[in-house]
Amino acid sequence: MNQSEDHNEKENSSNPSRSRLPKEEHHLVKRPRPSKVTPIDNDMNGTLDKTSIMMSKSNRVRSIVDKLSTFNSSKMITKNNTHETFVRNIFLILTLQSTMTMIVIAIVISVDEIRISFSKASKIPVSCGIIMAIIGVFLLLFKNSAKKTPINYILFAGFSISKSLIGAYICSYYKSPAPLAAFVMFAGINFCLALYASKSKDGFNIKKAVLTAFIACTLFFALSLSFSYMIYRSILYIYIAMIPFSLFVTYDVQLMTGERFSEYTFDDYLAASQIVYVEIVGIFFYILYLLKRFSD
Repeated sequence: MNQSEDHNEKENSSNPSRSRLPKEEHHLVKRPRPSKVTPIDNDMNGTLDKTSIMMSKSNRVRSIVDKLSTFNSSKMITKNNTHETFVRNIFLILTLQSTMTMIVIAIVISVDEIRISFSKASKIPVSCGIIMAIIGVFLLLFKNSAKKTPINYILFAGFSISKSLIGAYICSYYKSPAPLAAFVMFAGINFCLALYASKSKDGFNIKKAVLTAFIACTLFFALSLSFSYMIYRSILYIYIAMIPFSLFVTYDVQLMTGERFSEYTFDDYLAASQIVYVEIVGIFFYILYLLKRFSD
């Protein structure tokens, strides 16, 4: 008996159903194969790992959604300030900054000697832009230090002065009142939102705040046309661009009241307002970059 016959006999003995069949039909019967047995500990560990990964992803998404939809946090409440006073103070500071820029621009463009000097001083926007960039990075990376006195006042003064000088240089260089009109609209929006935050009896409702911002933008757009009617098309473009900016500011300030930055409380409205302005400036320059790429 050769080896193949020996092998067949062993298979037949291990599989009785196959041994009862003729040899010609043996190939029709499947050979039994040993199944792979996984230890229950390994199987459970693999299942738990996959479940924990899925839960961590869902928790991450849920935390992002909560941050984007939560507009009030009990952790930020202090003895001195509440949600309403925090929002009001931020918009008042933004109004003060915009008004300061308007005054500087008005002085520069109204005096010919100053206007000519500003238009030739090309180092002003470069140096001021560098200062604003440094302040912006410091505010975003060192939030705990940025809210301490007198550092917060130094950052506020440096950012406000730099922004005002850049606006004055643009107006004097292009001989256009368009930047002044933009700051008139932005100051009006922030002032109306601060007024709404201080007078509202039902809290700072996001829908009513957005409506307030839109109405304020329209009213101050009409006011800005009184001194910039000769370039009404440019002012109209600024008005269209200012609407989403006002909605962003309203929503961003509300997010801060929901503990968007865990380092801040309702007493840190000065540093929080600076971060709002830094984000606005960043979006503004990015839009300018996109417009330049589009025009090129």
